[in-house]
Amino acid sequence: MLTLRNEYDDLTLSLSVIGFTNDNDESLEVKVEVKQGDNVFTTSGPFLEAKETWKISRWLEGIFRNNSPHTTDLFFNNTLISFHYLAATKEAIIISVQLNINDIPDFKVDQDIENSFSNYYPNISDVAANRNNECPADKKHFYFAIKWLDIPVIRKSIKSTGEEYPLSRNEEDEFLKVDKSEKLSKTGISAVFRNDLNDLTFKFTSFGYTREIDSSHDDWITTRLEVIQGDNRTSDTGEHLQPYELRSILDWFKTLSKRRLPFGRSLHFLEPNISFHFFGANRKWVLIGIELGLESELDFIPVQFHPGDLKYKKREDLKESDFSYHDFGEMIIFNLSLSDFKVIIEKLEEMVAELPDPPWVQENLKNSNLPVD
Repeated sequence: MLTLRNEYDDLTLSLSVIGFTNDNDESLEVKVEVKQGDNVFTTSGPFLEAKETWKISRWLEGIFRNNSPHTTDLFFNNTLISFHYLAATKEAIIISVQLNINDIPDFKVDQDIENSFSNYYPNISDVAANRNNECPADKKHFYFAIKWLDIPVIRKSIKSTGEEYPLSRNEEDEFLKVDKSEKLSKTGISAVFRNDLNDLTFKFTSFGYTREIDSSHDDWITTRLEVIQGDNRTSDTGEHLQPYELRSILDWFKTLSKRRLPFGRSLHFLEPNISFHFFGANRKWVLIGIELGLESELDFIPVQFHPGDLKYKKREDLKESDFSYHDFGEMIIFNLSLSDFKVIIEKLEEMVAELPDPPWVQENLKNSNLPVD
């Protein structure tokens, strides 16, 4: 599920889920392995609950984005393990994992804090000393630097664990009750975004209503969100949008295509699997960003050159030193021309046209004496 590595100290800490502790509760039996050189120590116990695994990736991601929903310390219901933030740079974050004395190696773990992390943060020894002074007598810190590019790898592993050990295993997912095999075997309607500068493709596909529409006001659309760059690919299919949200996407792009700022620079939805963001425009193009979250988030951080670089260099002259992962983070960016807008808007209009109004909308229209199609 999670492996942390301190190369300088040759120290590795791994967490792997063995299974649920029993048939009733949601606690997970977790194996903890600490390895340094030829020395290996393992222990296991109910370190986490199934609903808590996602907190680790959210915490790490939030620290990097400076908007963590948690504090700098991450605790769990079982107080056997905790995570702690120490410092951050553009390249990495420095954290510690705190374990109980009963769950630490029976050999001495040597950590040279100053030399391990001085390249990242010169004053890290003082920060670590403060952490150690705050540490209870029955616990111990282990220190690691996590590179920003490793976050998607960690997140992907934790996501896989969450799928194998769901947090609500005794409750059926409404989406899973729907027979989607016939629906998803169809092509659907796709709007394709392409950034040739970054060899980046985003494919947004609508398969229409997830269920047969009825009197319910809770109508969802099944969509697939795909991102491709070279050999890297992320794809997620699920209930990401409701009909009115799809219509708002269409309206947002129509407004942008006319070089007018939409009703907001960003477009968010009830389920935060996807959001759209406006960055800027000139006579030739509009620069937007698309961000994926929750189950749809990227399994990789895309390599991206800023479109403005083309003003100064030719595409073939751009080098690795010309891009920064921190210009856009994990947001995928697209330079949309008028012709791009035309094709995207046509596809969005097709998607909306494939969504008949539910009965309750038709009934409201009849009662209001307005014309009904």
